[in-house]
Amino acid sequence: MAVNITVENVSQTSIYVKAQSNYYNAKTFEWYLDNAYKATETGTNNGSGYYYDYYTFTGLSAGRTYKISVKVKNNNGVVVEEDYVYATTQSASPPSSPSITAVPISKSKIDVYWGSVSNAT
Repeated sequence: MAVNITVENVSQTSIYVKAQSNYYNAKTFEWYLDNAYKATETGTNNGSGYYYDYYTFTGLSAGRTYKISVKVKNNNGVVVEEDYVYATTQSASPPSSPSITAVPISKSKIDVYWGSVSNAT
């Protein structure tokens, strides 16, 4: 049986996910990012003995795809469910367009000015 894992929200630098266990009383969630261990959390009981957990991966690069995995363990520490999903962070915002001003100097010359551009290097 696989745990239900869904991507709830993404930004340029973070991915917020939810995992819902389908295994009765399995409440320990281990989170992985690109197969690297990140955290262990105790899930929240949905009221009928099944658990869910939310986790936010932060400090990520914009526009990159990550593999997010979760393993769910029972009270004896045995992995009873696991699954993964791929999620891509939002791309970095493109630079804004500069404001350009042309001032006539003579019949054959102009001075051109432009303002600074946000998100540009």
